[in-house]
Amino acid sequence: MQPTSPILRASALTLSLLLAAGAAQAQTTVDQAKAQAGGVTPGDWPGFPITIDKPGSYVLTGNLDVPFHMNAFVINADNVTLDLNGFEVRSSGVCTRDANNNGWVSCNSASASGQQLISFSGIDVNGSNTVIRNGTIAGFRGHGVYGPAGGLWLDGLRIRHNRHNGVQMMGSGNRVTDTDLQLNKENGILGVRVLVDGVTARENGDHGMQLSHSLVSRSMATHNRISGLHGSPSTDSPTSVRHSQFQANVGPAEVSGTIVSGGGNLSNASAF
Repeated sequence: MQPTSPILRASALTLSLLLAAGAAQAQTTVDQAKAQAGGVTPGDWPGFPITIDKPGSYVLTGNLDVPFHMNAFVINADNVTLDLNGFEVRSSGVCTRDANNNGWVSCNSASASGQQLISFSGIDVNGSNTVIRNGTIAGFRGHGVYGPAGGLWLDGLRIRHNRHNGVQMMGSGNRVTDTDLQLNKENGILGVRVLVDGVTARENGDHGMQLSHSLVSRSMATHNRISGLHGSPSTDSPTSVRHSQFQANVGPAEVSGTIVSGGGNLSNASAF
């Protein structure tokens, strides 16, 4: 077993404390009926999206079926924990990969642009110190999860079949852990200042992971159309990678851009 780095130990402890704090406080339950009725928080109107404008802990008690042209959730408050509780937050998008056409991914939806990329994403996170965990986010016309504010933690998720990026994260202090990113039309994850640990990115239509100023550990990217991991072209914003594997990606390189190896990595059969 490889030794765990101090940053990963600290991150795991922080996540444990956040989840324990969420469990200790009263949880607001969310289901399809409550989404249609509105009133989940004071600013939540009937129908989708479900607007969370109050800090606290929210938990799904069933799957959510979301119209193709809407968010499932818009999170406008800081300090929110959203536990999907093993359920699916889903719209009607389906993406497929053509192995005979260089891994090209096509989806049954038109491309979104501009504000639509945000308003058609599964979960739009505008607050900081947000945790989303334990479930599936699939089939949205924008991104699976869009987080421009930073301080976003995604844990134990399956994010797939979204028309643009599976995850797009900006700001700082972001984390993605123990998450599977599959069959998203663009990147599995596009992000800045992200700690990625225990993530699998596979069969996505661009890069498995496109990151700058980030750390990737104990992760795998395979069968993506371009590279498994693509870093910034600038040497001023490298991404570090350790104990990770990149194999069978279609593009000219398994790993590209400014990448710093911390050891224990494999690019196909070659160590780096």
